[in-house]
Amino acid sequence: MYKRYYSPFEEQPVTKPYQAEVIKPKKVDCITPQEDNCDQKQKSTLFGNISIDDIILLGILLLLITDEKKDLPLILAIGYLLLSEYI
Repeated sequence: MYKRYYSPFEEQPVTKPYQAEVIKPKKVDCITPQEDNCDQKQKSTLFGNISIDDIILLGILLLLITDEKKDLPLILAIGYLLLSEYI
């Protein structure tokens, strides 16, 4: 036979009647066309069409080329990733 031992630390669950939460819609500000053209701002930078990913790939490629033990397949793979965007 199973006997239940009640602890003085246990509390009975408090039941409250369900009330739906009222969500009010927020006002959305309109975006002007000048703020939306982020790509045009990026193209007018120092590097032109080069993105941040390309700069990182170039840095890794330069580190691998200057290394004494050259890993040719890795250099070719990174070179392919770098050039595949422009081809």
